[in-house]
Amino acid sequence: MACAAALLTIIFGIGLPLVGHGVFLGVGMLHDAAPWSAQANGSHPTTVFSDTVDFYAPQQDLLAEGARHLELPLWNPYVSGGVPLGAIPDTGALSPFAAVRALLPNRLAPAWSALLSLVGALGFTYLFLRRLGLRAAAAWLGGAIYATSGFIVSWTNWPHARIAALFPALFWAVDRVIAPPARRASCDFDNRSHTTPVTAALPIAVVIAAMWFEGFPSVAGYCLYGIGAYVLYDLVRAHGRAWRSALVAAGGVALGTAVAAVQLVPFALRLNDLDISYRDQSTNAHLPFAALASSVMPFAFGNPAAGNYYGPKNLVEAQSFLGGAALVLVLVALVARPPAGLRRGTRAFWIGVSAVCVALVYGGGLPLALAVHLPVFSNNFVGRLRSLLLFALAVLAAIGFERVLEGAQARVEAGARARWRRGAGVAVAIAIGVVVLWALVHAARAARRAPSSQWSYFVRHGVVPGLAIAATAIIVVLALRAPTARYGQRLAFLVPCIVAVEALAFVVPWWPRTASADYYPATPTTQFLAANLHGNRYAADNDTLFPSANSAYKLRAVSGHAFKEPAWRDLVESIDPTQPQGSTVLTISDADKTATSPILDRLAARYFVAQPGVPVYGARTPPPASTSTFALTNGEATTFTDRGPLRAVVVHAPSGFARGAGPAYLDATVRDVAGNVVAQGRRPLLELPPIDIDVAVPGDALGSGAHTVTLRLDAPGRTLTLSGTRAAPARGTVRPPAVDDGLRVRFADDTVVYERTNALGRVHWASHTIIEPSAAERLSSLHKGYDADAVLLDGPSPAASGHPARVSVQSDDGDSMRVAVDAQGAGYLVVADAIQQGWKASVDGRPAALRPADGAVVAVAVGPGDHVVHLWYDPSGRKPALVLSGVAFLVCLALAAMMVVRRRRPPTVQETT
Repeated sequence: MACAAALLTIIFGIGLPLVGHGVFLGVGMLHDAAPWSAQANGSHPTTVFSDTVDFYAPQQDLLAEGARHLELPLWNPYVSGGVPLGAIPDTGALSPFAAVRALLPNRLAPAWSALLSLVGALGFTYLFLRRLGLRAAAAWLGGAIYATSGFIVSWTNWPHARIAALFPALFWAVDRVIAPPARRASCDFDNRSHTTPVTAALPIAVVIAAMWFEGFPSVAGYCLYGIGAYVLYDLVRAHGRAWRSALVAAGGVALGTAVAAVQLVPFALRLNDLDISYRDQSTNAHLPFAALASSVMPFAFGNPAAGNYYGPKNLVEAQSFLGGAALVLVLVALVARPPAGLRRGTRAFWIGVSAVCVALVYGGGLPLALAVHLPVFSNNFVGRLRSLLLFALAVLAAIGFERVLEGAQARVEAGARARWRRGAGVAVAIAIGVVVLWALVHAARAARRAPSSQWSYFVRHGVVPGLAIAATAIIVVLALRAPTARYGQRLAFLVPCIVAVEALAFVVPWWPRTASADYYPATPTTQFLAANLHGNRYAADNDTLFPSANSAYKLRAVSGHAFKEPAWRDLVESIDPTQPQGSTVLTISDADKTATSPILDRLAARYFVAQPGVPVYGARTPPPASTSTFALTNGEATTFTDRGPLRAVVVHAPSGFARGAGPAYLDATVRDVAGNVVAQGRRPLLELPPIDIDVAVPGDALGSGAHTVTLRLDAPGRTLTLSGTRAAPARGTVRPPAVDDGLRVRFADDTVVYERTNALGRVHWASHTIIEPSAAERLSSLHKGYDADAVLLDGPSPAASGHPARVSVQSDDGDSMRVAVDAQGAGYLVVADAIQQGWKASVDGRPAALRPADGAVVAVAVGPGDHVVHLWYDPSGRKPALVLSGVAFLVCLALAAMMVVRRRRPPTVQETT
């Protein structure tokens, strides 16, 4: 029953996305940014950050596409000039749980990947608890509690959750080495594993490699601290006699790490080139005790999906859900004597782990001050140690449930020592209850201070945990005092149902489920860019096109969400130093000086994409002030005559515009004197305050003659009120400036797209060189601009002849590029990608230097004549790491063969006695 309840909880929690009805990913948040916002009906609050939508999912789709072609893409060329992809573990390229993405449609893969990891957490916890001596029902319950605990649920669709799902697998694998199975363990392979300790290292290696491949090593690091404590505890209890088992366990960890070296070594070397000082931790970087309120009431401080979260930090980082029923069982484990079948010392270890984790995660102070000097703790938020804490508490809850199943008929301990232990357990249980109760009171007071609706929300969400605690406590008391063991056990089997109800009350409103149509839908803007970029790049202001979501459309962008190459990041940030930047997100401002920056010319930004609400760039004539209004209803139009080039028509909405149930647009159509349509544009009408509305049109090419402009409202059931007279609205214009700014409006729909006429091609020829050793002077030159046929270098280089060349890209698959050059003289092939680190080049098969150029890109010296330039990604350390991983993999195969041979070998007389 416990197993069925756990599986059904996971399946019903994920829901219909498992069968393709919806997507188990928060892609609805795309509609909060242009161009998708033009089709949205309003904001889409969610419990998750954008990481899963703009970083993980698009890149995992690229990896899945490569896997379907039996390839591992090493480089993502679409984000911030290019970033590593499969070469490092960031995106889980070799994740065992994410491997299902290669077999399923992209929309279906997130749900099944989550299902596999959650079932893995459930099953591995079951295996581990069975080895400790718990019966099946208690082991399944412990797995259910852990699989639906706060850390795993809150980080679902991140690698953090998948790594945490492997924690019990690693403890199980290590336990097979350092300790014999408890008498209740029934797995035959467990019972025979200790006769060949060396082969027992293989499961450890497999799990460790899987953890590293998942892509967030710091969470795996927390688990390794727990494993180290587990092995050390066994050594102490064995008075050091178990050192051989400890060495086998350490060897398994080393072997698994060696298997993953192919990604870990390039990752470690890459970190040397990145500034990750923002991750440095301090003694104040911990969760407050008030966050413990979420351990029994997950939405004690509100829910981001309801738009009312007001708690500590953010709920993904603070969520500590265990469940009211589980907390009662933890208290039982502390107060009651250990179950008869439990391996000795087990309860004490997990109590100690829980105490240390609580002190570090929620207390801070001296313990954290010491911990932040240790690896992992020094540059990783200690709140993520909740992964180990919640696993420890799930183990204790399973122990408590085992004690309940034993009932009152079990042997009762006697003696002063037993009474002392029981008294200490009661004291600790009371202390835990007081802390959790204090946290709940703190949350209730905060809700009281919040708007009135928040208090009713708090009360409403307190019903389930309150009933769960009360019901579980009653069941525990009755089961422990039951007249017969069978009666008590039947009563106790209500507890898994309570755990399931609590879990569903948590995961159903938390996990994101969005419409299938919201999975990176094509928009007019993405279709325009796909048809016109031709391998070049676009630049987008702020959150337009959701930085890094462009990977889903295979469109190269200047900005993005990733660990950026330092030179590229510094150069882009210098365009507008006032633009706020995130630690891993590179964005571009909407200022006109940004759109016309010569730096973007050098980075091959052929187009600039602006949100519809950004005033159109150019010479502006605002509409004249008016105290009267003009009403434009759905389907109605107004026409006026204009003359000369035009970028936008400007009208004023004195009362703003209220968004309705569907999309709304103000369309502009320009016709020549013969009535032919020469330009069209439209402006999405979102929720607007009183504001000037710019309706852009691709009309820069219009001559000086007259033309007519028609404005038409496409907003079913709505009316747009404009300043003007009853006969016509007051109108203004935006025209090209007198001095050419290098911009041309090319597209106006769900965004405004400008062609940047001065932008260089991503792959182009430079026939002149500018040598500037000073970094400050190079940056100054980049901001001022220089000749299009020149390249800016930072040191002595072969001279360029000044002669032109024909350049033809023969192949460009992301990881490598081949370019044919027919040069009339010596010069430089410039590739405007962020490939100064980890890339190599050859000319006609002979190695060639990749020279840093134009601030953040590269150049290759090429002599006169016909040549083929080959550039490819070969990250530092990958080749020796590949050899190391290959050798380690062969060792794993040898260990597996030894295990198979031994299983098939008949037992000796000694083994059967």
